[in-house]
Amino acid sequence: MFLRHLRAIIILSVLCSAVSSASQLSSKPATSCSAEANAILQFPDDGTDADLFRNYQSAIRPFLINEKFADLDCVAGVLRSRKERFKGGMWKLHAFYEDIETPPLHPTEEDWQDHLAHLQHWVSARPESITARVALAEAYLGYG
Repeated sequence: MFLRHLRAIIILSVLCSAVSSASQLSSKPATSCSAEANAILQFPDDGTDADLFRNYQSAIRPFLINEKFADLDCVAGVLRSRKERFKGGMWKLHAFYEDIETPPLHPTEEDWQDHLAHLQHWVSARPESITARVALAEAYLGYG
C-alpha cells in the first residue's frame, strides 16, 4: 500500500513539473516536422478502426526505439493542436501515447527496463518536452 502511494506521489510530481515546464513554453506546436514524422501526420484514415489503430501505432514506436525525440514531440504537438480523431472517434493523440507508454506484447522485466530507459533518455535529452514527461509518467503507471 505504501509503495502504491509513493508511486502516485512520484507520478504526480513528474506531471506537475511537466505542467510547470509547459506553461513556460510557447503553446504553438512545431511546424517543421521531418519527412518521416509528416508521414505519420498524413496517415490515411481508411480501413477498419482496429487496422488503423494497429498500423498507426506500429508507425510511431520506431521513433522511440531509434530515439528520434524531436519527431515524437513534433507529431504529438501537431496532434494536440489539431485535435484529430480516427473515424471511430478515438483521439489520435491517445493512440500515440498508448503506443509509447508500454513495451509491446507481453513485456518481460528486461523489456520494461529498456523501455523506461528510452523514455528517461527522452526526458533528459528534451527537458522542455511535456510529451516525454507524460509518456514516462504513464509508463510508470503501467509498470506498477
